[in-house]
Amino acid sequence: MPQDGGWLPRLARLVALTTMVSLMLPGCALSPRGTEIGSGTIYVRGELSRPHAGGYGRVWVEALRAVKGMEWEVIQAERDSLGGTIIARRRDDTSISLQVNPTGADTTTVKVRVGTSGDWAASERIQARISRGLREQIEIGTGFVVRPDGMLVTAWHIVQAGGVITVACPDQPPQLASPREISRIHDVAILRVPLLGLP
Repeated sequence: MPQDGGWLPRLARLVALTTMVSLMLPGCALSPRGTEIGSGTIYVRGELSRPHAGGYGRVWVEALRAVKGMEWEVIQAERDSLGGTIIARRRDDTSISLQVNPTGADTTTVKVRVGTSGDWAASERIQARISRGLREQIEIGTGFVVRPDGMLVTAWHIVQAGGVITVACPDQPPQLASPREISRIHDVAILRVPLLGLP
């Protein structure tokens, strides 16, 4: 039997060699935090991907809220039934890209890239905001269109909490609305939503 120190040093060399080879393969990334972060979250090549429990429309709205909540300028926000893209810019001119894709009946994956090389911390802050927004309590109510340029009326008690107001109209993507007038006494709130051609 050779006197090379036994099987333990050979195993250590094999593990080191396997790790080195796997890092050289295409599609692999070296991250000080590791590639698998937990709960299906993956950080590869500067992009943080995470599945969120929620329908596509709701996760889309929360992704927009997250970007706007960080006071970043939204340059582009486009979506269809297969997925959507949000492009934004920070004050320091760094670009932010979010890909929102439905992956199941009640699961939507969001991929975030901050800058050209990626910024794990900033990407994680966006993902955390999306997760928090999805956990918030939701008030659901109805309203009706007053004018086709996006003026709506609903009950004040539906919007009283002062949180983010999301309006979903048939054949339109969910949109963020802003209150224009409220009357607590009459339980009425007039909202403005950036949709045109409403019935």
